[in-house]
Amino acid sequence: RDVYKRQLTAYAYNIEYLFIPISQGPATHPLTAVMLACLGLGMFLSRPHKYRLLASAFALLGLVIGLLRLLELSASIAILDAITPYAGLLNELASQGRPILMGGNTASFGALIGVALLCGQFNQPLIRQRLAYIAMLIPAVGMVGLAYGITPFYGQMALPTIVMSGVLSGAVLLSSAHHGILRMILGPWMSGTLARLQIFQACIVPFASGYFLLFVVETHSLDGMGLLVVLM
Repeated sequence: RDVYKRQLTAYAYNIEYLFIPISQGPATHPLTAVMLACLGLGMFLSRPHKYRLLASAFALLGLVIGLLRLLELSASIAILDAITPYAGLLNELASQGRPILMGGNTASFGALIGVALLCGQFNQPLIRQRLAYIAMLIPAVGMVGLAYGITPFYGQMALPTIVMSGVLSGAVLLSSAHHGILRMILGPWMSGTLARLQIFQACIVPFASGYFLLFVVETHSLDGMGLLVVLM
């Protein structure tokens, strides 16, 4: 929650390096911080169950923000401008040629996590788990895009947004760890140990190999595809 508050405080005091950590890169939109804060509170308040109604309200609010943003992008209409914090600063940055937007990937993430949280409140842990896993792919792809400099992979998703989204989706996913495939993967059995090892290798080896390949190509001006064929 402090992370979301810090993002909004950065806008309040115009501390650009907090919401635009990468020069000339995307920035965290204030409405994105509000959406993620609502979803984070929805996750935080889901235990104990006596706050179930309040948790559902925050999850629903985050879901609505994500869906309305997707509607804005698809229909090219302005819906959320009236409730967007720090609209004056956003307009000033846009006039300088540095517009700050909430991208479709961020809005989709909010919608998925919102539905996942609501499914958890209605005792649907397997659906919650699957939606959280799908949502986790969005910041994962964004992180790969930032690491490799592939703009379409992250779009308008800034580094703070990617980190906050990754942590939030991970929390929602692990909250259903005693159900479904996660129960097997995280269990003490041999199958779980092998699964964790294979997942780690499947994530780290391609990422590290790709980064090494990119480094070699940029350093020695080699043909990337030819070098990839040799390495494989």
